[in-house]
Amino acid sequence: PGCRKSVNAFCYRCALPGPHLTVYPQVLLPCPLVIIKDVRELESKSTAVQARILAKPVHAVDYDGGILTNNGEIITNDQGISESSVLLFPSADAQSAETVDWSTIKQIIVIDGTW
Repeated sequence: PGCRKSVNAFCYRCALPGPHLTVYPQVLLPCPLVIIKDVRELESKSTAVQARILAKPVHAVDYDGGILTNNGEIITNDQGISESSVLLFPSADAQSAETVDWSTIKQIIVIDGTW
């Protein structure tokens, strides 16, 4: 990969497939997928890396317990988290995916991590 790290399947630093992986599935998503990942989660253990390799467009952002950041830049509510965003998260009062009008969704947000 770009960083020249010796990898087998993928590089978690570059989010690129390894040199031996010439054919792999890729999915074009109908809207951006934003993955919120805990900063304490090791990149090598995060499924956000695999998502960035296998699907487009995918953005991984870090969460440190109070602030969302993307490459060190603080993300504020006026930078894209809107009513047309949907958070996929299991809860007792979660809305079923069948009841969502997906044509109005501009961004899907998921939480990744062992937390």
